[in-house]
Amino acid sequence: MDTIDLNIIVRFLQEECSEQVTGEVELWIKSSPDNQKLFDQYKKIWDASLKAGIHLQAVDIETELQKYLNQIDILKDHSQPKLNASGNNHLWGFFLRVAAIILIIVNLGILAYQLFPKQPAGKKGFTQMSVANGSKSKLVLPDSSIVWLNSGSKISYDNDYNKHNREIHLDGEAYFEVAKNRSKPFLVKTPEGFTVRAVGTAFNVKCYKEDKFIETALVEGAVKLIEDNESGQKNEYSLKPNEIAKFDKKLRNIVILNKSKNEIVLNSAPQIIENKAAFESTPHIETIVSWKDQHLAFDHETFDGIVNKLERWYGFKIHLVDNNLNNDTYTGTFQNNETIFEVLNVLEKTSPIQYSIKEREIYIKTKP
Repeated sequence: MDTIDLNIIVRFLQEECSEQVTGEVELWIKSSPDNQKLFDQYKKIWDASLKAGIHLQAVDIETELQKYLNQIDILKDHSQPKLNASGNNHLWGFFLRVAAIILIIVNLGILAYQLFPKQPAGKKGFTQMSVANGSKSKLVLPDSSIVWLNSGSKISYDNDYNKHNREIHLDGEAYFEVAKNRSKPFLVKTPEGFTVRAVGTAFNVKCYKEDKFIETALVEGAVKLIEDNESGQKNEYSLKPNEIAKFDKKLRNIVILNKSKNEIVLNSAPQIIENKAAFESTPHIETIVSWKDQHLAFDHETFDGIVNKLERWYGFKIHLVDNNLNNDTYTGTFQNNETIFEVLNVLEKTSPIQYSIKEREIYIKTKP
């Protein structure tokens, strides 16, 4: 066979192929030097992922590898030199794929260092994990709680986690499925002095530094939200399933919403008119948590919000040239296999925008 499906390569590396398929893969590897080189690169990625703790993080090598290859294919389609010789075109594509593979190996090496940092003797250490824009990850904590980490996010926790407490520090976005332990509440600390406290439950927290709001969405169970205010006191709020809390970092105001019931459950500052806008611009809870299932979803979002999501999701720098595009909102859902340009092409057909690419950065403006 001249080409081979990446899924078969992954199953071959997992030693899950039948004898017939194993023979076909081995034949494909030996059929050309290029195939051998490409397989060797895949094998390096596989080995690097194991060293990065694949069973602890549950890193989906197949998805991550395909994502990087897709991104390289995207850049190839938009920046490939016009070559006449088919052999040169083949080498150009092969070079781009190898470049993607090198990026993955470097990222996995960094990830391994972050997950297993060397600590000075006698000093208390911590574990940190970060995910770059364009990637996502999943890990299992020492207490069997599961964390999905979204693009551009990082978490850290003390190496004594689960001995005396269960405390996580989050910068970015994560979805948690918390193992029950009433004697050791699960705490998620954000950079703005805002804490989410749970015992055993499923919820999403979004606290990117550049965002205006800290957002908590409860899927099941119950959580308490704890705010350390400027006077040193603590304000506590409770969330029920299907409720979403939005904490305004500047105004120090919290609004709790139930989109399915179309109601504001709690508003700590009723006089602030912006709460109505916060309600209208807040997606339904299914949209908020859809990212962990590889769905890119917009629910009545402005282009500012869409651009932020696309930058994190695909790892591209995007410039919104016309601010008046934020006058309208947009709704849509994409699967993870669409490229950023396929998403932009849909938006271009269904909204008054056009986009251009300059030096591998994307510019969006209003159609003339």
